[in-house]
Amino acid sequence: QTFGNTRVMYDQQGIEVGLQPDLSVQRSSPPALNAHPSTLTTQELLVLLGALRVSGWSGTIVGWLDAPRSIPLFDEADLRAIASPIAEAFRQVSPTERVFFTLPNPKSAYGDATTGALFLRGSYLHVVVTDHKAFARADSAGGDEKDVRDTKGMKLSVAQPYRAATLPALDEPGWPPFE
Repeated sequence: QTFGNTRVMYDQQGIEVGLQPDLSVQRSSPPALNAHPSTLTTQELLVLLGALRVSGWSGTIVGWLDAPRSIPLFDEADLRAIASPIAEAFRQVSPTERVFFTLPNPKSAYGDATTGALFLRGSYLHVVVTDHKAFARADSAGGDEKDVRDTKGMKLSVAQPYRAATLPALDEPGWPPFE
């Protein structure tokens, strides 16, 4: 399926993986292309994505009163479901695109989901997480759509023995707002 410039390549049980334009390509100065397509294997992605952790909170008051705990970005079932479709997407993604993912939370009354994108630039895998299904969004009391500024205090990290790379400022992507 194609929606505008977004192409859904995998869509089963609400899980979606596809390709979308990478806005950080043109925002970087000078413009920087991604190292795509790529031959990352399903097994390599299981290791890389399995090491990712996210912390955050539901609503706003909890975040002020309690330190968020770190949890796996993807639980085992989600990781097994998306690793192969992401590997296939990386084989087809262009240097100006990135791979996106959506994993729903069927238990959420608010439609919370784990959403984000991945791209390779240079020798680095960049991970963008825009929402996580473990952290319920604040109730807008009016059924309004999610406010893009509601990041739930999310922070990404990696589990030991791995460590996140620190890029020189010149290599840092030109991130769009709220990424």
